Amino acid sequence: KKRGANLLYNLYFNHSYPTTDLEIQAIIGKEFPLNTLTERTTRIYSFIRGNRLKEAWALFQEIRLKEEMTTQEETWVTNSIVNISWRTRQFPSYIEEIRKKYDKKPSSELAWKIFRAYCKGGFWTEAASWGTQSIDKFGKVGRWSGSTHQLARAHMFANQYEEAAELWGTRWGEESKFYQAFCLYMAGQYDLATPKLS
Repeated sequence: KKRGANLLYNLYFNHSYPTTDLEIQAIIGKEFPLNTLTERTTRIYSFIRGNRLKEAWALFQEIRLKEEMTTQEETWVTNSIVNISWRTRQFPSYIEEIRKKYDKKPSSELAWKIFRAYCKGGFWTEAASWGTQSIDKFGKVGRWSGSTHQLARAHMFANQYEEAAELWGTRWGEESKFYQAFCLYMAGQYDLATPKLS
């Protein structure tokens, strides 16, 4: 029984399937208490693996917003917030943290991470503006070298159709031609859109 209890304990904190811990709770009749930072952090990552992202973020916030954190907890939160906020899709928090780094030492790579997070979060106006500013500042280097279609999509989803059409027009391929025509149409430039769509 002791060995079985240890195995259940370890499985509760180290599983991937989203209902494993619920089954274990049913077997023992209660949740395991979270008494240590290791238990809390391991629980967060098991939630992430099981795609229970809201629960993972809530537990992270529980640690982060404690009135009196230990030095170990403070260090862990500082070192983990970027990773946890990205993996739980808390993009505003992720952007806030990356912006702090960017403000201290701007780089093309950090600018790209911010742009990508704006896109992932569906903040299309911000993505379009940030992407345009970043290419103006850093040029098409690194991650930005093949980013025209992503920037064009950001402008398109932000309803900035003229800018999007211009960007789509710089690319090759049938998909890009279609999106250029579509954006011209949405911008009301029917005389240019119609022959392209035809």
